[in-house]
Amino acid sequence: MDIIFLWSSELNSVQNNGVILSGKYDVSFNLAKKSIAIKRNQEYVRNFWGKNIQDCFAIVGENGAGKTMLVNNIMYTIRDAKLCEKDRREFFLIYEDENLRVLYFICTESFKTWKIDAQENIIYQFETNYNKILRNYEVAYFHNALNLNDYLAKARCKYDFSLGNQIYRHRSTTYEMHYDDLNKDVVMNFYGNETFRIISFLYDYALHNDLKIEFPVPRYISIGIADAYYSEQYILGQAKGVRVDRGEENKLSEDIHNFSSGVNNIIQVYGGTWINYTIKNLIYNVFKEMCIPATTPSNITYSHQDFFEACSFLSNTNKLSDMSVYQCAYKVIKNLRGRLAERSNCIDNFEMYVQWLEKNKAQIVELENKGGFQLDIDVDDNTQEFVKQLLSLYSKVNFAFPFYNFDFGISTGEYYFLSIFSNLYSMINFKSNDINVYDCNKSNKKCR
Repeated sequence: MDIIFLWSSELNSVQNNGVILSGKYDVSFNLAKKSIAIKRNQEYVRNFWGKNIQDCFAIVGENGAGKTMLVNNIMYTIRDAKLCEKDRREFFLIYEDENLRVLYFICTESFKTWKIDAQENIIYQFETNYNKILRNYEVAYFHNALNLNDYLAKARCKYDFSLGNQIYRHRSTTYEMHYDDLNKDVVMNFYGNETFRIISFLYDYALHNDLKIEFPVPRYISIGIADAYYSEQYILGQAKGVRVDRGEENKLSEDIHNFSSGVNNIIQVYGGTWINYTIKNLIYNVFKEMCIPATTPSNITYSHQDFFEACSFLSNTNKLSDMSVYQCAYKVIKNLRGRLAERSNCIDNFEMYVQWLEKNKAQIVELENKGGFQLDIDVDDNTQEFVKQLLSLYSKVNFAFPFYNFDFGISTGEYYFLSIFSNLYSMINFKSNDINVYDCNKSNKKCR
């Protein structure tokens, strides 16, 4: 289905003769005479841009001429026609069915009485039942610049992949699900969500297809430990704002200091490895989830004291030396269950993560870049299940704070291309998985 022409009452140009959106046809639109003339362009070269691209245009104009307004109007008109929003605007769209070579005039009622001059036996038909023609088509909107209007619009169409809307939508969803509070770094959260989508794209599609695109598809993923600002410093800063009775502020500060020192002993005793840093950050994550919630119910006032007591043994380096890092983590888990059993979901996620780390220790050590606290993972069939399990576990805890950095070894421009391709892929290949990624709505099965 190729869009040939658009006229809209909201295209506020001087003459408003509509916009030709295909080189296949010449269209003359006369609002005063209520007439439309259409003929084939004899100089049009089919498949000039490749078989999957109908046409390529440049929209040129000085600032304020209406370039952005035109593109938005195309999107809004198609969206309103698909949703049968008849009262929103007057419009006239011409579509061509590429297979039947039939032109469809999708328009509001007033155009049905217009004079149509279709030359050279051009076949056309009016369609005021818009959804009949458009139900299997969707509009997708991409805009990589951070734009206030995109952020405030909430959603311009079903598949709004603008940077502003994705940040807004992801923040709204994670806040509604109580994964983070309004003070959370929403940009970091958004990019974490985008990373999951890119990795899924690399394994599910790019790995098994010969992509003919103008940028190198990443063949490895580096997963490193994030800067401490996004882990303990962020968490400890929030902990200082925990509600306590008057006169206990100094004790809270002392407890936080002892807790932080104890957790850091995991690195001091067991060494600075990717696994050990992950366990350290998981403890901070559970503390954030259990003791610094987005809303503070009355019975949560002293839960931080229970948490500190559960972790108090971490201050004894001699005790830690007598156990492995996994035994240390399991002891924290056991102590937490003994004191905070009513909130066991995030403790369960913590335990599953530690179990997975212990089970996959050999592969993790093999992938670890010594001295860099990161895993260098080749994107191939041998690592697909490993990465899938890792993302499944990480996605269930990273909303409290992101403690991994993901890198694909590509430039900023190549990353933007990769982001767009992964968004397109997630749009048309929606599938349920065990990863907490919030994308756009699922398309119907017939959507092309």
